[in-house]
Amino acid sequence: MRTLVPLALILATACSYNAEPAIGILPPADVPQVPLDPDATEPPRTNPWVDTATQAVSTFSADVDTGSYTLTRRAIVEGTEIDVDAVRVEEFLNYFHYDTPAPTGDLPFEVQLELGPSPFGHDADVKLLRIGIQAEEIPLAERDPVNLVFLLDVSGSMSSPDKLGLVKYAMGQLVDKLSPDDTLAIVVYASGEGVVLEPTRVEEKSAILDALDALQAGGSTNGQAGIEAAYALATQAY
Repeated sequence: MRTLVPLALILATACSYNAEPAIGILPPADVPQVPLDPDATEPPRTNPWVDTATQAVSTFSADVDTGSYTLTRRAIVEGTEIDVDAVRVEEFLNYFHYDTPAPTGDLPFEVQLELGPSPFGHDADVKLLRIGIQAEEIPLAERDPVNLVFLLDVSGSMSSPDKLGLVKYAMGQLVDKLSPDDTLAIVVYASGEGVVLEPTRVEEKSAILDALDALQAGGSTNGQAGIEAAYALATQAY
């Protein structure tokens, strides 16, 4: 059975493909260096303490990405100012792989707990608990083919190398990781929208890469039309 992924929206400013820890990144673009002004930098914000005796439940998204780490590292390498709002601790943590054991039997996931001294606060009774969750990893050869439709913003604001150029690079890396039976399509939007790649099996890799190479930025942004076109294309290929 083919799995339908109706829409995958890539933002070049928050794109992260591989969560494996690595130092190598794209060469920094030739951009002017922005000197850091400590007086103009907003101090980091921390969440207040929560009394778990009265608030015992905490909810969070299980699909947090890893883009914050990549973007912050890039800013450090280029010597540019780091946006405080771009620093998200959970994405830093999720960037790295941990030795959480895989689930056994019929369990959908495995939970690993680690408790140790907390660096926050001066009370020796305060502990820091790390909770690791590991789902079953399905080998590429065993999963069902997927139908991917990527909606890309190619408006004029995406013209810099660290935006549309980074999207092209990331998608090229993605193609190498997909199965030959997977299907990939590309819809773009700027002033209007258009299909630059009809649903194409990944075994036709050259056709996909040619479509990516041909992408150019220009025009204004009309996201709604692009989203509608992407959903229609995903349904067509399902």
